[in-house]
Amino acid sequence: MKKSIVLIAFAALVITGCKKEGKMCCDMPEQNYITAKVADTTWAAPLQATYYRDSLNLWAQHDEEHLFFRLKFDGTGKYLLNATEGTFFRTVGLDVITSRFITTDGAGEINITSYNKAKNVIEGNFSVQMMMTYPADVIPDPLKMYMKQGKFSVRLP
Repeated sequence: MKKSIVLIAFAALVITGCKKEGKMCCDMPEQNYITAKVADTTWAAPLQATYYRDSLNLWAQHDEEHLFFRLKFDGTGKYLLNATEGTFFRTVGLDVITSRFITTDGAGEINITSYNKAKNVIEGNFSVQMMMTYPADVIPDPLKMYMKQGKFSVRLP
């Protein structure tokens, strides 16, 4: 009898566990995400926001790839990225940097299209070009990385 109750409870959990308000649990979240086209692939990761002094920091991690943007946030609008305000790097073991790309002046733009003050959530899009600065042997002829058609949504701290 106990086995039957446990099996019925488990079956009910499996059948209804991934549904939430008509959406599947694994759909793209409505906030705290970032996506962009990099070469021929889509790069996506959870997004987090923090403040440091007078800057809003947006950072994301997908496996061994990390993306970081810093901007002086003051509402909706376009934010041009200056040198080093955008960084993308790859790691091994999440601690040893194997390559690093950074923005140069005016080589990227973040457009905040929505700012819900009640929920403290911003949404927007971006495009950015970054130059490889590490490893040092590529400096004479640095590689470029383009992130296009970027979209994001994140709750502010």
